[in-house]
Amino acid sequence: MSDNRKKAEEKMAKAIFISADCWLCVFDLLTPSQLGLGIALISNRFDYYVDEHFKMRKWTFALFQIGSKIGKNGTKEMEITNLNGKPMPIPQKPLPKKIIGFKRINIFYIDQNAITFLRHFRQLFADCPIHLTIITHNDRIAKFLLRNIWPIFEKNIHCLELSAGIFNRFRQFVPSILNDCPSLRFVCFTFDKLFAEFPCDDNAMASDGQAVAKWLFTPLQNNVPKMFKCWLQNDDPNLSSKVEALKAAFASASSPANFIIVFWFLRSNSVVPLIRQFLPVLMLNASKWQWPRNVRRMQRLLAKATTATNDDKTATETTTTTAPQQQSQDGAATTAATAQPSVINTDSRMMFTIKDIVHQSFSDFGFLVPGRVARYIGVQGDLDPLLTGTAVLEMVLQFLESQFLHQQQQKEDEEDTEDEEGEEDELEEEEKEEEGEKESNERGGGGQSDVRTEQGEQDEVARSNASALDRLRRLVAEKYAAFVVEGTDIPQVKLDEVAPLVEAEQQQAVSAEEERKVANDSGVDTPPTTETTTEEAAENNNQPSR
Repeated sequence: MSDNRKKAEEKMAKAIFISADCWLCVFDLLTPSQLGLGIALISNRFDYYVDEHFKMRKWTFALFQIGSKIGKNGTKEMEITNLNGKPMPIPQKPLPKKIIGFKRINIFYIDQNAITFLRHFRQLFADCPIHLTIITHNDRIAKFLLRNIWPIFEKNIHCLELSAGIFNRFRQFVPSILNDCPSLRFVCFTFDKLFAEFPCDDNAMASDGQAVAKWLFTPLQNNVPKMFKCWLQNDDPNLSSKVEALKAAFASASSPANFIIVFWFLRSNSVVPLIRQFLPVLMLNASKWQWPRNVRRMQRLLAKATTATNDDKTATETTTTTAPQQQSQDGAATTAATAQPSVINTDSRMMFTIKDIVHQSFSDFGFLVPGRVARYIGVQGDLDPLLTGTAVLEMVLQFLESQFLHQQQQKEDEEDTEDEEGEEDELEEEEKEEEGEKESNERGGGGQSDVRTEQGEQDEVARSNASALDRLRRLVAEKYAAFVVEGTDIPQVKLDEVAPLVEAEQQQAVSAEEERKVANDSGVDTPPTTETTTEEAAENNNQPSR
């Protein structure tokens, strides 16, 4: 019975006929080498199908670059090479219609032949979005690009990356260069602190920041939001005013405006001055994008406040022990002046690690790319992006809410103090009558009231911050305990292994800073130096930082 069944299945398989259209659709998934050296050799029928496929197939260029070479007469000539540096023939006429696109073109040399070559590609530029990156610091080249190359790409530029200097040179010839690109929706100024300024305008007298703001507030025809990416400096004194001006302009806009602004800050060497000012800090760590050395650096930043607080506590205990001796000689006022510990809230600094996510999980990459594809290319972890985003938002809002309530309470206390001062001015006569009673009370042992009042305010601040952070910990424990841990999930043994390296880097940075200060004091201007070891350089090459 089984033999008859197998024979019937074999006979049925031979009788199945797959149409040519199905095979041609399958051939689109295979490479040309697989088709020509594999499928075409099976039979005459497949050989015919492969020939038909190559006649109908659309082709795209991979990466190639336009460079220069030394010609026979010793002059520079244009040369086109592929990714491996192999020279390619220069087309002398427009490209065939089967070529529908390209991946990337690097232009390192421009002359009239290069311009003619790019014009042969005009049909490709008209059918695909262009991501244009301009890297040059030569005014003559910038002017040449604007006059000869820019018109070829202008109408199809979707993404533009350039420096603020090149943007300024372009605007000297075309002030409204951004708004002249109808499809432009992404602008990035690489390593430049150019920010949107108001009022927005793009005329010849307007600044570069005003031109950027004008472009942001000009909507696209398809209502797709525009995106502006810029670098900001943490110690910029005008940073907050710039952001507030942007928020005010957005709130008072008379027409709908839809755009996204991405702020990129410098690395931790610019964050350290803020950390040393004892400000509240919340660090969110990605478990699949962390290394022991980086985690140790973060822990050292969090530990700076603890060390400073311990020193202040020691100084406070010393002053309180010597206070009774000074009280017998100088009176109670001396005790009130010496026993004033500084308010430093170390409990307002913490770090949480979210398991099974990568560093791109903090952005919108997890929602823009399908799950399997995103995990395959490494822009999404195993945790659900929606759950990750919800946890991050709730934790950050809980942290910011606690700090906002603390600042609001401080403002209310200051307002109450001002109101009390006003009432005291109105009741000055009554205070004079009670002045004698107050002096007698102070002499009778009430001299430490100021100290107790200040100490009570400090205790109240500490209690409020502690309770707010307790609510944050309680939120994590109740809702996200399965994938959020306080601290880090790296074993302590691995952290201890890199501790000497981090300590050496810290001492090296401190010594370099001291040398720079000494040189500046002596009148010699020396820029801050950054030394990178071979091990650290190799690590940095494999560890991109956000």
